[in-house]
Amino acid sequence: MKTRPLDMVLILLGVLTGCATPPDVKSKAQSILGDGKCFLIFTDDGLHRYQHVAQMARAVFALAKDQAGQACGWASNRWGDVNDGVLISLPNYEKLETVAIARCEAAKQGTSVKSPCRIFARGNEVVWGNSAKIGME
Repeated sequence: MKTRPLDMVLILLGVLTGCATPPDVKSKAQSILGDGKCFLIFTDDGLHRYQHVAQMARAVFALAKDQAGQACGWASNRWGDVNDGVLISLPNYEKLETVAIARCEAAKQGTSVKSPCRIFARGNEVVWGNSAKIGME
């Protein structure tokens, strides 16, 4: 079957627009994160940013939040992020969670945020406040 140029354009548009944060996820994230830096990082759909990766692969977002502010970090299975020697891999969520939490803890340095970093989302599934989903494969 031959692919027509219009088909390729439609496929490309589908891939590019597919990375936008779904409205229900954006609303839930905003209700927890507000409009600050962590919300902007979580909803960033640029190339190799959280939403782009979360909708194309595996990604985990970690957050520390208290009265002093917020800190966050994320990890994905893109090459070089959680390196296991292959171009693209599917590390388990526990490995991604460990890296995301470590990055969040590093982001807390130099801030007044004292609360520990915890998992906020796996991909676009917000698990903040739902300890039953945190740490499970």
